[in-house]
Amino acid sequence: MIVKMYWNRANFLQCLLSLAISSLSFHQINGYDWRDPLGNITIRWDIISPTPDGYVAVVNITNYQKYRKVDAPGWKLSWRWAHKEIIWTTIGARVADQGNCRRFKKNVPTSCAKAPTILDLTADDDEVTQNQKIDGCCKGGVLLSRVQSYHNSTTAFQIAVGGEGSSNITWRLPTNYTFRTPHGAYSCSRARVVPNTRFISADRRRITQAM
Repeated sequence: MIVKMYWNRANFLQCLLSLAISSLSFHQINGYDWRDPLGNITIRWDIISPTPDGYVAVVNITNYQKYRKVDAPGWKLSWRWAHKEIIWTTIGARVADQGNCRRFKKNVPTSCAKAPTILDLTADDDEVTQNQKIDGCCKGGVLLSRVQSYHNSTTAFQIAVGGEGSSNITWRLPTNYTFRTPHGAYSCSRARVVPNTRFISADRRRITQAM
């Protein structure tokens, strides 16, 4: 699916955006650059386990652009929930806005915002020093290009979502994804479903897939 999107700059550089999501587990957002027609920023959303009222997902963000990096103060990722979803916890990232959680008297979620915004952490943040991190996280929102550094062109965080039920029958895709950088912002239309992401274990003896 190809949709039109714009950089949020004064002169509004028009781009093309290609978007794909795999079975509630894979989000791909591709921003077009005429100097690098195959370059893109890919966001992969892998649901790794169900919970009593939702699921746990690992979100990977990878910069496949040759010439454009994401500088400090870094990226901001946001979307709009389809229903009354909440974010119980995040690891390796922070939710900028808590929203209205008044209906929760105990066990208050990290965020009840209808359109949450996710910020990256740095290695010096309190959450990280307390071992609240996952592999590949916590780079202060900075993403080098794939050519500059394979390791530093990608980042990850974990998110626990509630209010969705415990099976993929009740899970719903968020909408209105936006990826903001200091140089502009990408936005995209509704995602579509594609095949699930597959994972190979470190010893290459076992293959699993996202839900």
